[in-house]
Amino acid sequence: MKAANLLSTLGKGGISKRLQQHGLYANLELFPGRQCRHPLQRVVELAQFKDKYDSGEIGYFFIPEVAGAENNGPNTSITAGLAYAFNKETFDAETKRFFKFVVEHYNQAAFDVGGYLSPMNGDLPSNVFKLAKDFSLDLEAVAKGGVSWDDKLDPASNEVVGSTANELALGLITPEEFAEKVDKAIGRNAPSFFKDQK
Repeated sequence: MKAANLLSTLGKGGISKRLQQHGLYANLELFPGRQCRHPLQRVVELAQFKDKYDSGEIGYFFIPEVAGAENNGPNTSITAGLAYAFNKETFDAETKRFFKFVVEHYNQAAFDVGGYLSPMNGDLPSNVFKLAKDFSLDLEAVAKGGVSWDDKLDPASNEVVGSTANELALGLITPEEFAEKVDKAIGRNAPSFFKDQK
């Protein structure tokens, strides 16, 4: 309910309208020119900041601890990984060969082609730029991580949470109505989805 009330408060303050006006990638464009102070950052955008990082114009920091607060969560959000699923009947030799190629080459391609940290385990290439190297080392030192809602919930309930959170942020429903809709969705969907999982 704390999170629902916060989202409702932000929505009443007009945060959703401001986000719609600029959007993630627009903010990323504004950030290097110092017109935007804090972009929502993902590692796939690291490369565009490498030159200003090298020159000392910009840096980064993880979520700081707050005096008087519990400070019992992770100090950065780490959600990564690649999920693949194959149909047993169609997982033929050619598909297997292709998947083997992806696994063996994805990490290097992430750096060489995309300029971002790979979501797969593996060593950093020797030619990686300084920002990616520094950030990667800091991520390795993170002692506590969180699990996002889409990893905890069944897919149907997760869809309800997302769409209902939008309604809440737009002021179309109250925090109590949000909680009721989410609770009902989980009660309806989760038992059958998780019954065979341990």
